Parts: sequence; structure tokens; C-alpha cells
Amino acid sequence: MTTIADTSRMRKPRACIPCHERKVRCNASHTGLPCTRCIQHERVAVCELVPLPDRSIARLKARKRQASDRRIEQQPPAIISKTASQSDLTDFVPAACGLAPITTCTTPELRELSVKSKGRDQDTSGVAEEDCQLETCLKMAQTEDERTNLTFGTSTSRVREIFAYHGGIDPTTILGQVLSDKKPRRYIKIPLREPPNVGNQSGSCLDIRSTAYLQSIGALDIPPSSTCQKLVRLYFERVFPYVPVLDRVSFMRKLSEGTCSIFLLQCILTSVTPYMSIEMLLEAGYSDRTQAQRELFSKAQLLYDHGAERSQLHLLQGSLVLTASYFSFGLDKDCRFWLSNAVRLATQMGLHRKQIVDQLDDETKRLFVRIFWAMYSRDVIMVMGGRVNVRALDERYIDMVEVTEEDWEYEPEHQLAHYGLSPVSALQKSYLVHSSRLARICAQYIELFRRPGEPPPRNACRKLEEKIFHWRIGLPPELQFETVDNWSPENVWVLLLRAMGYRLECFLYRDMRLLLRSESDSLRSPFLQKQQSAMLELDSIIHRIMLYDLVGFFPLSMTTCASTVIAMHIECALSAYSSDTQRQWSQTSIHSGLAYLRASLQNWDSVRWSLRMLDVIVSRSRLSLAAPEHRKKDLPPVRSCRREEATGENQTAGLSTTRQETSPTLILEEPDAAWASMPITSIFSAMEPEFTFESIPPDVCEKQGFSETFVEDVLSSWD
Repeated sequence: MTTIADTSRMRKPRACIPCHERKVRCNASHTGLPCTRCIQHERVAVCELVPLPDRSIARLKARKRQASDRRIEQQPPAIISKTASQSDLTDFVPAACGLAPITTCTTPELRELSVKSKGRDQDTSGVAEEDCQLETCLKMAQTEDERTNLTFGTSTSRVREIFAYHGGIDPTTILGQVLSDKKPRRYIKIPLREPPNVGNQSGSCLDIRSTAYLQSIGALDIPPSSTCQKLVRLYFERVFPYVPVLDRVSFMRKLSEGTCSIFLLQCILTSVTPYMSIEMLLEAGYSDRTQAQRELFSKAQLLYDHGAERSQLHLLQGSLVLTASYFSFGLDKDCRFWLSNAVRLATQMGLHRKQIVDQLDDETKRLFVRIFWAMYSRDVIMVMGGRVNVRALDERYIDMVEVTEEDWEYEPEHQLAHYGLSPVSALQKSYLVHSSRLARICAQYIELFRRPGEPPPRNACRKLEEKIFHWRIGLPPELQFETVDNWSPENVWVLLLRAMGYRLECFLYRDMRLLLRSESDSLRSPFLQKQQSAMLELDSIIHRIMLYDLVGFFPLSMTTCASTVIAMHIECALSAYSSDTQRQWSQTSIHSGLAYLRASLQNWDSVRWSLRMLDVIVSRSRLSLAAPEHRKKDLPPVRSCRREEATGENQTAGLSTTRQETSPTLILEEPDAAWASMPITSIFSAMEPEFTFESIPPDVCEKQGFSETFVEDVLSSWD
């Protein structure tokens, strides 16, 4: 039997969202979903119950208002104005501006407006666009020490949540300070009501024509669900450790339910393409990696251009994921565009300020900290790798708390097992922490050496050198070479992190040596030795990667490190101060690095640009594996492609044979294949020593990308 007390505790019937918005009676609590009205009006797809508000927060606010009202009634009239400003944050505080206190600031209109502003987060109707600035001002005046719940509206609601950090000086912030006698809130969430021009019932912001267009070109097409889950798991293994911008369990749950962001999913599939096996590519409907990456990237870009994604967080996450892809030299919206877009969104949301940490729940705080430092590292890597000239983040306005090993979500084992995920290892957590610290040091290097017209002071260079040293010796045991017994894809992050550190040392000592180029050799030689020591360590990392066949598990930034050390070896080999032994060491390291780039070409198509450049420079600089003296001794004194005295069929046969055998040396398509067959005397053993030169046909030169003049210049360097 139900008592009166039980009846008073019974919940009120809950309505569905469409009936709640239309203020009509709903029987969803009795009949279940969908309700009768939604069935009659064909709104079954959007029939969902209105989410319950957080009653604990409402009761806490009510108690604060009652306590504040009692204090105001007990205080003298002279100070009521100051105390009343703390009640509902609706009264002005002229005393803070140096004016005489006003005792009649509280009005029913302001009190009602403030109450509506406080309950707006639980209201599914949202705020109209013309009221957004007023809503921002009222929310800035709130000074309760409560956290902002980061809840995303479902695709069925017509409300878009806008998160913004207001750190400047404008009328909104000024009035927000006036309305509050305490430090105003800077991190604001506004539930923006979408205009009533939605063209479908799913709640998407796309109209019918945009949706039809995206469907016609395949932008909304994704691989089968089982294939998508395999690829997302591969993303969590290969890309997520250095771009940890997702809540793994939450994303896998939405993916299995079919409610995840299509834009974010297309970004993930684009970034994981270089790591796909041939079987995965075929299962996803593609024949090769280049085609797959270009098509998936095009889909993500189309979804972004047409505004298919409304969530700020999803746009930020997707933009950061796309910074890991670089496959076209002349593309407008390449990784640099997505980095700048991510920085724009992150700074708008206030991820660069530690003040927002106190206004977020723990899970959101951990996610935002990881997102910011992943973005910070990507920004520095872009500058260090030569992708961009100027950093997108300004160091002067950053005070975000540093990322730690605790900034990861709690993932229950049963959920990980359900979605087929492995726990985030301690090595991956340490990699993010210490790569972020290395990025801070790299940012200081950029600040010192990239400022125009201001050479860095020597004491600042020494301090930077000390910071690198302390960073390296402060690495935990899991990031030390000596603690690794077996190199595998799970611990490649040790090699990647150390390679990035040694590349920074190479840059630092080279720049310091160039600053002293007008000084004596005794001042420059220590920095040259330190640079060569860092190059040697970087070479050993490349050798270790190739020895254990781990090339395909490294991101594109590792190929940038390899290209950098190859260029420095070429610089050292061509230097007049290098000895013959040092040149031979540089030559060996050059071709080891070229072999690494050729192996990386299977995963990263953009490596062919660097490989092409380095192959030509190495060949033209006479830095092949055979020593220059060896080539001069073995080659005939006169260069030619046919015998001078040959006639008739012998002349034609001699010409064709010579071209066939010498083409790998002249036409530099596969230089190592020709250098591996040294000495060259075996090729010319059946020929007489007197030759005359005959030009290579223009069609052959054009096919290989060389001009006839360039081939003559290459041949002339052998005399």
C-alpha cells in the first residue's frame, strides 16, 4: 500500500523532448518511448526523455540564496548593497568603482533574470542568438565555487553548446566585473539555440541539399562497423600515444552504438591509414595507402567545409588528429591549416589557461590537459621540422598546468575487454609527459635562435644546454635504453623520444657553431664535436630501428629526424675541415639514412620528396659508397657511351649495352642498386679504354626528371 509519504516522494511524469519543447502533454512515462504524439506526428526518431537536472546543485544554490537573504536582513542599510551583490549575483556594486554605495540595488527584475540564467544549463530550449552576449555577462558575474559540467547535447536537440574563455577587456567582461564583487568567472558555457532551418529529423545542422550532396559524393560513407572498430583500435595503438585527444572508452561506446561523430571518425581513419596492412586496406575498400588517405582526408575536409560537425570539442579533436597526416606538397588545407584551426578553437575555449581547470569536472580536466599539451607538442614539432615558420601558440599567454601520469581516464577492465582495447601503458603515459617537457625546451630554443636581428646571448645558450642535459638524465627507467630487453612496436616511443631530443641537440650545437664562425677554430671545435656526438646517437637510433624491423611503426616525425641528420652529414662531408675518416663516416651514415627513408616510403608517401632531393644531392656531390679515389682509379679517363672505332652492328650493340649497364649510375632512380655493385671496373672490363661522349636521348632524360645538361654536369664531376 502506498503511503502519503511515498506519494510525496514520487517523481513527476517526464515528457519527451519534442513534447517538452511544444509544451504539450506527453504520455512517455506511462507508455514508454516513443510516445503517442510522436507516433502520430512521425517524430519517432527524435522521441527521447528530457534529461533530469542535477538536484544537488539546485538545492545547494537554494540554501546559499536563503543564507544570503538572512544575512542581508540582519545587516545595517549602509552595507546591504555590498552583501546583496553576493545574492544571486544580480546587483551592481558601485563601491567597487569608487562610487557611493547604493542601498536599493536589488530589484525583482534582476533577480528573475539571474535565476533564469542559472537554470539555463538544464533548459533544453537554449538561448537565442541575440541574448548570447547578455547571457555571457550574467554567467561571468556568477562567483559560486562550482564546476561547469561539460555535457554535450545529443544530435536530436536543437541546442549547440558554445564554450568560450573571456580573457580580454570588452563591454561584456567589464559589466561582468561590475555585477560581481569577486573575481568573475571567465570560462562560460552558452547553450545556443539553433535556427529553425534544419532540413532533417535527425537533429543535424545540415539542410537537405547539403546532406544529399555529401551523400552523393560519399563523404558520409564509412567502412562496415566491424572494420571501423578494427581501424579505431589500430589508431589507439599507433597514433593515440602521441595525439591522446580522445576518451577511448567513450568513443568506442559511441562507435558501437552508431552515434559517434562522422567527422571525427573520418579524421581517425585518415591518420591511421599509413599503419594499415594490405588486408585492412582491402577490407576498407581501398587498394593502396595513398588512395585511401587522400579519399578519407577529402571526406573529412568536406564535412568540415559544409559544417556537418557542430561540437567544438569534436572539431578540436579532429583537427589535431589531422595534423598527423601530410601527403600533398601543394595542398591548401594540410597539416598546417588543421594545426592553426586547432589552436584557434583551443584558445577560444581557454585550454591555454589554468583557470579553467577549477571549473571543470575531473574527467574533462584530464582530457583538456592532454589535448592542450598534445597540441603544444605538435606546434613545436611543426616549427622544428620546417613545416611552419612561426609558432601558432604564444608562450607569453600560456599558464596551463603541466600534464602528468594522472591525467588519464579511469578505464575499467571489463569495458576495455568488451571493446578489445589494451590498457594505456605506463610507457605511453611517460612518453606524453616527457615529450611535453622536451617541447617546452624546444620552444625556448625557437625563441632564442629564430628571433630576427637578435643573436642569442651565450649564457642563455649554456642554460638551454643544461636544460637538455637535465631532461635527458631525468627520464624515468621505462624511457631508458638500458631497461629495454626486447625492442617491439610497444616500446618504439623510447626511440622516438630520444631521437627528438638528439635532433634538438644537433640544431642547438650547429647554430652555436655558426654564431662563432668568425671566431677561432678553438672556440668552434667543441660545438662541432658535440654536434657530431648527437648525430652519432641519432644514427644509432636509426640503425636500431632498421635492425629490429620497426620502420613501419614510427610516425612521420621520425622520417624528419632521419632527413635532418642526412643533411648534416652531407654538410660535414663537404666541409673543408673534415678529415678523410670523418668523410667516410658521413658517407656511411648518409646511405644508412637513405635506406631508412626508402623503407619509410612504404608507409609515408610524402617521404619521396625528401628522398628525391637527397638522392640527387648525394650523387652530384660524389658521396656514393665507393670512395672518390676508387672511382677515379677504376673509371676510364674519357667518358663516353660508345666506342670510337666501332662500326655497323658492333657499334649499335656496343651503344645499347653500355647504356643498359650504366643507366643505374646516370639515371638516379635507384642509386643504392648501382652503388652496391661496385667496383665499377667489372662493368667496363670488356671495353677498350678510348671513348667519346654521346648525349643521352632527351626522352630518357625527361622520363627520369633530369635535363641533359644536368647529366653532363654529373659526368664531368668524375673527371
